[in-house]
Amino acid sequence: MAEPADVQAHWTRPGVLARIDAALTELGHDAQNLNPETLATLEHLPSGGFATTRDQAKRVSITDESRVLDVGCGIGGPARYLAHTYGCRVDGIDLTPELIETGRVLTERCKLADRVVLQVGNALELPYPDQAFDVVWCQNVVMNISDKAGLLAGVYRVLKRGGTVHSDRIFTRARWRHYFPCTVGL
Repeated sequence: MAEPADVQAHWTRPGVLARIDAALTELGHDAQNLNPETLATLEHLPSGGFATTRDQAKRVSITDESRVLDVGCGIGGPARYLAHTYGCRVDGIDLTPELIETGRVLTERCKLADRVVLQVGNALELPYPDQAFDVVWCQNVVMNISDKAGLLAGVYRVLKRGGTVHSDRIFTRARWRHYFPCTVGL
């Protein structure tokens, strides 16, 4: 598995926001006035795209009072979708500065900055207080983290009692089998 610097290098692509703006313009959208539905075809990375995010969200109990942590949030597509659809507050963390900066701009354009906060950080060093989140959301990220025990220890620390961890895939050591999607209540 890769080191944080390798992950950053892999995902850093200069001009992400400019390419998104160009695609939105080509599709006939106003890139300055957005909503998560408009962005859906451009920003959901997992196989299955936006449908995967939507289907995963249906498996988790999220309300307008929920606080969600999106680990490996990238440009924040699922974070914005959850905040827009359920009215919850979402904090997103990702290693890649360019993705976070792009996500912040898109979040502002969607008028969701009061409910979605994205920051650069390491999933193995979560900068949040103990028991801060009702849901920890991991989409398309767990397979990139070699220290799964460290990831789960941090997730457990920031998750409220009775909260849930949701991942689109969980990898086990036994022949690296993977299971998806997976929701675990703690």
